Amino acid sequence: MILFGLPFRGVVLAVMTLPPLLAACGVATWDPMLYPADEGLPRDAGSDRWLKVHMFSGDVYVLESWEDPGQSENLKGSGVLFGPSREVGTELIVDIPRDSIALLETNDRDVVGEFAITGLSVFTTLNAAVTLACLADPKSCFGSCPTFYASEDSDRPLAEGFSSSFARVLEERDVDRLGLTAQSGTFSLVMRNEAQETHAVRHVRLLGAPVLDGSTVLQSSEGTLVRATAIEEPLTCRSAGGSCLSQLQERDDMEYAPTTQAGDLAAREEVRLSFGPVSGRVGLVLSARHSFVTTYVFYQSLAYAGARTGDLLASLERGEPELSERVLGVADELGGIEVWVRERGGAWREAGIFDEAGPIAADQQVVDLGSFGGDEIEVELRMSQGSWRIDEVGLAMLEGAVEPWVIEVDSVTSLAGTAPDVAHRLLDPDSYLVTTQGDGYQLWFTIPEGGDHRLFLDSQGYYYEWMREGWLAEENALLAASVLSRPRDALRRMAPGFKEIEPEMERLFWSSRFRR
Repeated sequence: MILFGLPFRGVVLAVMTLPPLLAACGVATWDPMLYPADEGLPRDAGSDRWLKVHMFSGDVYVLESWEDPGQSENLKGSGVLFGPSREVGTELIVDIPRDSIALLETNDRDVVGEFAITGLSVFTTLNAAVTLACLADPKSCFGSCPTFYASEDSDRPLAEGFSSSFARVLEERDVDRLGLTAQSGTFSLVMRNEAQETHAVRHVRLLGAPVLDGSTVLQSSEGTLVRATAIEEPLTCRSAGGSCLSQLQERDDMEYAPTTQAGDLAAREEVRLSFGPVSGRVGLVLSARHSFVTTYVFYQSLAYAGARTGDLLASLERGEPELSERVLGVADELGGIEVWVRERGGAWREAGIFDEAGPIAADQQVVDLGSFGGDEIEVELRMSQGSWRIDEVGLAMLEGAVEPWVIEVDSVTSLAGTAPDVAHRLLDPDSYLVTTQGDGYQLWFTIPEGGDHRLFLDSQGYYYEWMREGWLAEENALLAASVLSRPRDALRRMAPGFKEIEPEMERLFWSSRFRR
């Protein structure tokens, strides 16, 4: 077969390395996009795509034609087989059992005009033009899994789901404070995919806890819900930059947000807080979100992996020994917010860790400090400098655990881009709702009787990041290996690049949010 002027075997070799190809007066770019094996391919997969089938065995098929795997038990097609060492086989007809496939990867062709040759990083998107923000710097592009909004406020995200689950093997449940109360009756949220990502959502539900007079309900750093009263502001707050009291006294979007060190993204900092005398069991309440360090580091790691990203994620799906731990090593090196409390004798004790992935919406958690008998309390926050944005810190009196209502979705309405019957997959606990860029859904719930309920979002799933053409030029096997084996060295190497775009990162990130 001749494809774009090349024999198919020649195109296959191009796919495995993904170099830019010249076409007409522009540049042909190739966008790798990853999909779960058992959910089929996007609705508009057409003749300009080919399909890479990553097998649990380590083999990879590159198919020039195929039957939609969402329509039959096996994936059938024709193409070329590459072995685990990527030696090229012969062209063949295939009939592949679905349960032997680790990952599907499409590669879409688009032609970018002479504007692309000016030096800006260029990538294509599914059914949409790229935004100028992403053209300016692809590592600042919006992304962080499903975003959730109140139905009446479509601009301010309330929460983001399972941001650290960037592969199926890393799927996890994520509970986030919505910051809302609702009375009995109908309640709705909007869930959107606003990024260059494929989301596979297993479930979205609400956790509801009745609000009692004089108390509130908080999520602990261990994932349980607890009742609390009398949240007190700190008396003092000191950091290396001076007083930080005004930034942390209220949840008002005036965040404590220091910049990173130019030579090391994992360099540590401490913030010292003091509170007045208290008696009883107390907890430190933190409202915080990641800065854009983790977003940049994740995207830069994918850029180092380049065209081999699909292979890396397929290896992760195969459960290769220790790979999950190594892949998460950079995130572990950056770490969460460690909460330390000073004991009566003067020694410091680690009480817990606030660690919530994602830069989009601040989450709130309480870290149990233990019981005190009329003592003043000193707390120290230890974290990677510039990795966190903290909006509010307080001290709460902790009461007992709370067993919440579990409120399932009643119905789902598609807002854009998806057939109505597909939306109902979210109601089936044995399937995933798979979304791509621009898809949106309105989710309807029924809040039980019993007065006001404090609401928390309970979501579970995973996602695959789409590669950007601009990242592929940075492919470097040695640097990709350093991310896995020497994460601290990798963070030092990435620090100057992040420092250069740090002042503009947030503006570019938010301006590249995508909706149909």
